[in-house]
Amino acid sequence: MKFNTAILLGSLATGNVAAFSRQSYTTTKLSNSVSTTMATALHAMTVDIDESTPRDVWTMDEYMVNCGVQRADGFQLYDSSEETGASAPGMDFSVLTTTDLPAESPVLCVPYELILSSEEIRAGELKGLVEPAEEMLEILGVPEKQFAMFHLFLKILMEYEKGEDSPWFPWLNSLPRTFKTGASMTPYCFECLPPLVSALASEERVKFVNFSNCLQQVRFLSSETKNNKELAKWAYNIVYTRAFGNNDGTGKEEDNKRIVPMADMFNHATDTEVQISFDDDGNCYAYTTRDVPAGSPLRMSYGCPTNPSYLFATYGFLDESSPATFCKIMGIQPTQELRNIGLDFSRMLFYKDTGDITEEVWDVLLYTILEDLEDDDRQTQTTFYNACMQGDLDTKNSIHQQYFPLTSRALQIHVNSFLHELDELNNKANTKDINEHPRIPIILEHNAFVKETFLRVKTNLDSMVAQMA
Repeated sequence: MKFNTAILLGSLATGNVAAFSRQSYTTTKLSNSVSTTMATALHAMTVDIDESTPRDVWTMDEYMVNCGVQRADGFQLYDSSEETGASAPGMDFSVLTTTDLPAESPVLCVPYELILSSEEIRAGELKGLVEPAEEMLEILGVPEKQFAMFHLFLKILMEYEKGEDSPWFPWLNSLPRTFKTGASMTPYCFECLPPLVSALASEERVKFVNFSNCLQQVRFLSSETKNNKELAKWAYNIVYTRAFGNNDGTGKEEDNKRIVPMADMFNHATDTEVQISFDDDGNCYAYTTRDVPAGSPLRMSYGCPTNPSYLFATYGFLDESSPATFCKIMGIQPTQELRNIGLDFSRMLFYKDTGDITEEVWDVLLYTILEDLEDDDRQTQTTFYNACMQGDLDTKNSIHQQYFPLTSRALQIHVNSFLHELDELNNKANTKDINEHPRIPIILEHNAFVKETFLRVKTNLDSMVAQMA
């Protein structure tokens, strides 16, 4: 099938989608009715954000279709709570296709009227109202690139206050209540995680605290909303687990961030089935990236497939489809030279299934070892760096062979030390009550996933070192 955008947009002028008209974004309308909206919101039926509340996905599904969302034949939402280990039915949902879909087939189209756009929100209903909060963000050291997410954060809270009067209420009521992100963890949880993912999770927590504190500078939200930490945490998690930008192909993501109801139902995978794009009018499209047989899931990528630590901290799930993980070598003082030869979380990898070690791990480790040796070795460091940059594999491999006893032993010590650290972290996690720290189980799963990878690497390294003896 092909989506008929003209028919789609024409249908938005009538019926249930009248509430999504551009007029609803005007500053004048919002400014003149702030007090009325706040008074109404306190009495309106709002979304129950208690973690035990099931998600009403089926009402949202019907509502979105009535609002002009178009879907391919075979597109189907289903309750995946049992297969994901959720505490009860109605907690987790996924998308699959019940029909064969050829590559580059249209899967979903969501009209721009339904999409929450940070750029449009800031220029429209927040214009002239959010500057004090933005000034506070600057004082707190929040980078400007995060402001777009803050605008979406405010939008979620505004629509929450409107309750059933919000045109987005069916979508809000379909969203998760439980999150296992860094923002949702307790300080003790960070102490049970390896250094990198602990730091990333802590960063998420700090971002949430900054956003929450800046709510006091927002006049158009009720005091009840601004002082409700659990509500703020829920809104923050909704934004950071469901918003994405539009990559223009240059590798630089635009400042505008969007949340696209229905498209936000696609789960993450390394080997994806769908890809998201936007047209010039702001409509969102999902197309298949390959041939997808009936009965298959429809998934997109949330980020770098070889950085499961980022996905864990930001989205709160363990990406077991990730082929590799960062080697966890921390404490190296970054220089431009080290970055040039591979000092990056997404390049210094240990492979999960094979225990293979990427070239960048060996290169960075050798470069740092040569830094600490005698003057002759420092000259060798320069020669090695130039060989890396010029693609001189013969020279590079010759130097690797010369110093292999040092690099392999250093890496072996790191792996053994890290495995010991994981055991200590797990012992620490197991001493706590999961009712008080409900994210402990997924932390233990994460640590076990990393340990399995490191054990395979250890087997390979032990064999290498034994052959040199």
